[in-house]
Amino acid sequence: MPLYNPPQSAAEIADLQADVAAQDSAIATLQSSVSAINSTNTSQSSAIAALQNSVSAINSTNTAQDSAIASLQSQIAALTANLSWANLTLINGWVNFGTPFGNAQYAKANGWVFLRGVVFGQSSSNALLATLPSGFRPLIRVILDCATIQTNYAGYSPGRLDVEPNGNISNFGSANFVVSLDGLAFYVGN
Repeated sequence: MPLYNPPQSAAEIADLQADVAAQDSAIATLQSSVSAINSTNTSQSSAIAALQNSVSAINSTNTAQDSAIASLQSQIAALTANLSWANLTLINGWVNFGTPFGNAQYAKANGWVFLRGVVFGQSSSNALLATLPSGFRPLIRVILDCATIQTNYAGYSPGRLDVEPNGNISNFGSANFVVSLDGLAFYVGN
């Protein structure tokens, strides 16, 4: 018994040819699908490569910014490391906020006055909170931006402190705020 039985009639040959044509069509459709998938994969690979390049560029920028910030922090630390800090006498209901924050203090180096500490005031806006001694006062009014937080931690608000030539430091924020003096500095000359 032969393994292959050749078609016996024209109808059988036509049926076989129709089957072959259907299979050829199915193969062509599959090849087209594979080609489309490969094209999509190539586009996705290009998009992924572009994203990876963007991430690398961002990481490089972040590294440069981190390096610059570290350098500035180092410079500030070097400037303030050997300063002789004095306690700032608070008035009009202003008090040191307390642990874990430092008390209000001031120091001077190379003509710059530095402030640090965290204070709390219950007095009204525009209230005098302290007076700097002679030698630590600016020649003209200095306006300093500072961080303030409501005492109930309901929100952060940018604050303003003015330092006047007579040494007065005034709060131009709202009452009942915690005010950070950390990082504030102004030039008074030598």
